[in-house]
Amino acid sequence: MLLEVKAPELYPGIEIELDKELRSMPVFRAALSRGEVDVQSFNHPWLRSYKDLAPDVPVGTLFGARPTEVQIAEAATWAQQVNPALGAIDEDTVDQVHLRGMEIHVWTVNSGQDMRRAAGWGVDGIITNYPQVLREVLRRG
Repeated sequence: MLLEVKAPELYPGIEIELDKELRSMPVFRAALSRGEVDVQSFNHPWLRSYKDLAPDVPVGTLFGARPTEVQIAEAATWAQQVNPALGAIDEDTVDQVHLRGMEIHVWTVNSGQDMRRAAGWGVDGIITNYPQVLREVLRRG
């Protein structure tokens, strides 16, 4: 379960409501206990507030542009993932994120060629609108 919170700044206190609602759902609690849930957002200050409220929930910082070494290092102090657009990064970015002990999930990767490139770089996750294509790309290796 990968939950992206969009524009949380428009909804003051949404982190409290979100956490309460999610924890009321058995599917969320089960996914959390299996390590199968993450919350991500482009709004890093909000995401950090959510992480403070729910320290047991892994979070990912979304980036539309290439994250700098400073941004990656800062995120490593509180986040579990750096999740940039595939077109904004290269293999060096993947390595920098991994050196900081975090995962990197790239978005939105819809072509088989881009999926193979991302997988070749060693990303931890590929966010796509075409999971059936990704499944075939990974199956073929």
